[in-house]
Amino acid sequence: MRSAIGSSRGRLIAGILAENGLLAAGGGVFGLLIGWSGVKALLWLAPDALPMVAEVELGSTVFLFALTVTVAALVIFGLVPALRLSRTAPADVLRSGDRASTVGRVAPRLRDALVMLQVAAALVLVAGATLLARSFNALTDVPLGIESAGVLTFEVNLPTARYPDRDARDRFHSEFQDRVAALSGVDAVGATSWLPASGRYHTWGFMYDVENPDNPDAPFQSTDVRVITGDYFGALGIDLLRGTSPTEIDLTAEPVMWINQELAETVFQGVDPIGLRVNLAGADRPIMGVVENIPHGPRGAVSPKSYIPHASADSRNWALIQTVRARGDLSDVREQIRTELASIDPQLVMYRTQTLDDVLDAVRAQDRFGTVLMGAFAVLALILSLVGTYGVLSGSVEGRRREIGIRMALGADAASVRMMVLRYAAALTIPGVVLGLVGAWIGSRWIEALLFEVDTGDPATYLGAVAIFLAVGLFSGWLPAERATRVDTVQTLTAE
Repeated sequence: MRSAIGSSRGRLIAGILAENGLLAAGGGVFGLLIGWSGVKALLWLAPDALPMVAEVELGSTVFLFALTVTVAALVIFGLVPALRLSRTAPADVLRSGDRASTVGRVAPRLRDALVMLQVAAALVLVAGATLLARSFNALTDVPLGIESAGVLTFEVNLPTARYPDRDARDRFHSEFQDRVAALSGVDAVGATSWLPASGRYHTWGFMYDVENPDNPDAPFQSTDVRVITGDYFGALGIDLLRGTSPTEIDLTAEPVMWINQELAETVFQGVDPIGLRVNLAGADRPIMGVVENIPHGPRGAVSPKSYIPHASADSRNWALIQTVRARGDLSDVREQIRTELASIDPQLVMYRTQTLDDVLDAVRAQDRFGTVLMGAFAVLALILSLVGTYGVLSGSVEGRRREIGIRMALGADAASVRMMVLRYAAALTIPGVVLGLVGAWIGSRWIEALLFEVDTGDPATYLGAVAIFLAVGLFSGWLPAERATRVDTVQTLTAE
């Protein structure tokens, strides 16, 4: 009609681009707002161990990218249809009296294909997020071999100027732990150079030949070394499988050590290691006991591990992490400990005070962050898929009002019209689901290294994703199908 009353092709194109430009600009601005809010939320959720997380921001590069995508969307989805519509013959449209006659066959097929791809991409993200969520749930169930509830951890860094040697530092730890152990509600006090499940650290070597202990060419053995004081095993609930506990002997009398079950099995190979001597950390040490395996990571992996007392460790100023098992409110215990520390040395402070539960929670933070991030993208993709499918079906119903009116005038009932729309919804959803399943199976290989005790081909995950998107297709088609059955046949047939 605009062309028939004199509008030039340029004005038609400009008008269509102006309308689409408003939509594109609004979408771009809204997208930036969502991006800004999402980045703030992710930074709040991000673990401290995530590399360079503090430098993540929406800068000029992100803005230029958003602008480029917005302009590209306007050109591809605005200019191309505008050029096509501007070439429409006015007489053909006015003669047909059908607004949908300008659509042609290519545009609906392209639109349907885009919706199918949207469903497929959303299914890939939902399946990946489900795999990561199941992996994280399995990770939280991994037994770590320690009793984390009711344990307070903190550091007390001793300045070398006032605590110049190992003996002075060891005396401090002994006096401090005796005072803390005497507090009401405290059950056990100890310290270690590195907490469990925090990764491998201080991996040292020693020479030992189980068949010939005096062999000067004994094979090299590797062990993770932990420096401990006090009742560290009792504070963390680490079971002593056999041998003597550190609390039952004088740790200053001679250099001694304890080993875990993994080291006993891999190095001593069935020989009882109690009493055998190993040269470790610069001293010849008898093995006093064997303790249970404690994983060095959140996924339950264990390694050969040795425990040596601080009294016979090397002379470096070890930054020991104090571990206090107590009953009741740990915040009250913390304040009592702070008072005792001030009474020994007012210049010392409790550093990085946190519960052991919080420590273990931080260890799993990166896995949780990846799961949340993937889940956020999956939810967004699911919403976009729902909106896109609904929009296409709604537009199809609107474009076929005359056809639906004729069908109903010729005797078609509401159920048949409703099924016609739902079949169209299935024709969009099912191919997208099939394509998405292929993409999800391929994409799962990329995240396989992030998964824990979850099979990348887990059928329950894919069946769940299929069920979700079939439900999305059904829901997206139901409202337009209901609206199609309310077409006024008389008004539709008499309309020009």
